[in-house]
Formats: sequence, C-alpha cells, structure tokens
Amino acid sequence: PEIVAPEVTARVHQAMRDLDYQPNRHARALSGIDTKTVGLLFFNDLWDLVLNPFWGMATSTVYDHLLANDLDCNLIALGKSITSSDRLSTPERYREFLRTRNVDGFFVVGNVDPDQECHLASSATPVVMWGKPAFADSPLTFVDTDHARGATMAVDYLADAGRTRIATITGDLSVAAARDRFAGYQDALARHHLEANSDLTAAGDFGRESGAVAMRDLLDRGVAIDAVFAANDEMALGALDVLDARGISVPEEIAIVGFDNVTLERPVQRRLTSIRHQYDVIGTMLVTALVARMHGGYVASSLVPPVLIAGDTA
Repeated sequence: PEIVAPEVTARVHQAMRDLDYQPNRHARALSGIDTKTVGLLFFNDLWDLVLNPFWGMATSTVYDHLLANDLDCNLIALGKSITSSDRLSTPERYREFLRTRNVDGFFVVGNVDPDQECHLASSATPVVMWGKPAFADSPLTFVDTDHARGATMAVDYLADAGRTRIATITGDLSVAAARDRFAGYQDALARHHLEANSDLTAAGDFGRESGAVAMRDLLDRGVAIDAVFAANDEMALGALDVLDARGISVPEEIAIVGFDNVTLERPVQRRLTSIRHQYDVIGTMLVTALVARMHGGYVASSLVPPVLIAGDTA
C-alpha cells in the first residue's frame, strides 16, 4: 500500500527539480547504496604533504584520476600520533575504524608499518597500495615504481659519463623503497666494476637537512668522490647546498643525481638531474585496480619503470 499520497509525491519531486536537489551520499550509504567515495589513507603526518613535494604529487595524482572516474575522495591522514593511539590499538579497533569510514575502497599512500599492513589486508573494504607491501606474500594489490631499476639508471648515467667514484646518500632504510634504491645502486656499481664500500655511503632520512649532513660527512672523510646518487631530490638539494657552500663545482667536480623529480625551481635556476616516477601511469593503474576490486574483480600488482630526466647537475 502507498503510504504517501500521489499528489504529495509529485509535489516533492517538483520541489527537488526546482532546487536542483542532489542526494546526500552519506545518507545513501546508510541504505546500502554505493557511496562512489573512496578513502585515501595517508600514513604520514599531514605536514608531509606540504613539506615533501613527492607526497603532494603522489596524492594529487591519485585524486585527479579519481575525479576523472566520477569518484569522490576523502583524505584521511594517519600519522604516528594517530596510528599509535588507543583508538587503533587492536586489530579489531583498526578494522572497525576502516569499516566506519563510509567509503567503497581505500588507497594507501605513505610509510605503512608491517602491523598496519596486516590490518589493511584483513579489511572487508577493498584496499590498493601505492608502494610494495613489507611482506612478499601479502594479498594486497599494489602499484609502485621499480626503485631498484631507477637507482641502476642513475648509476649507469653517471658511469657512462666517466664517473668512477660514485657515492650514495641513502634514505631511511626501514622503508622498502630506500632499500630497493640502495640495492640498485650496489648492483649497478658491481656491473660497472666500480668500487662500493662504506666510505662511499652516508645515511639520510629523505629530508633536505639530512642530505646536507650526509654530504658534509662524505666530504670530511677525505675519500675521492666525483658523483653522488641521492635517494631522493630533497637530500640531493641538501647535498648541493653543501657543495655550493664549499665552492665545489657541480657537475664539473662532483655530479649529483636525485630521485622523484618533483623539486621546485632553485633560485639559481639549476635543474636537478633526477629519476622521475611515471606519476600519471601509476595513478591510472591504481584507480583501475581499486575500481576492479570494488566490483569484485582483480588486477595484478605492478612495478612501473621510472625515467631519467637530465638536468644541470650531472
């Protein structure tokens, strides 16, 4: 039986047309209808989106491709202060947190620790990661840059230019991408029959200041260096600051190659030679994979080869 009289229904529909009414997606979600909204879980502090150009590029690329597919996106920042809180202290609470976001799927961007990865893998909501999981047998679908290949490309470029004492500034080696870049650097040195030892390696944390500290350390060791591969652009710029301050010409005396290719223009307009992620390709593949998962399908994980962008520093 009809509860609302036909003439009332007609007036309501006319009012909706007059007001250009659009249904509230959160209300629709409560009635079991797809929200056409996904959550972007950013596993770093929100400030990193401002301070580190890579994260800004990564999240905005995904967001652009979501909009092109008529999907809304909610950014959910999960820095250490949040992930270590009582709210997410057990697997059950973690799953409940994910379940109550009112989204159809999740993108994961940022530095996810193994425990969080396990929670995500057990989520009832589809999850796709930008970056390789910590566990090789993880069921999570991912798309990532081939970091080892990128590092190899950097060393090949420097070695082909005649550089024979190629140092590296590593990123935080607790992060899979940093380990892969370091492994690619080592493999390329061996293939070119170039020396690889601890005197040519300095540790950074992906921040610009850590690149400066590492570069000072390398120079103060007194070992011969004619090139540096820095595991990201921010550290490469920190190293370049030190070389400029010490009057060491780049690239004539020491060449520098970075990784990410998202740095802003420097005041002297010197373009950093860098390994670039194929951001648009990765963004497209991530959205394709998540949409497939949201509809019960499956897309295999992928590694995307990067490209080298020649600049003025190597």
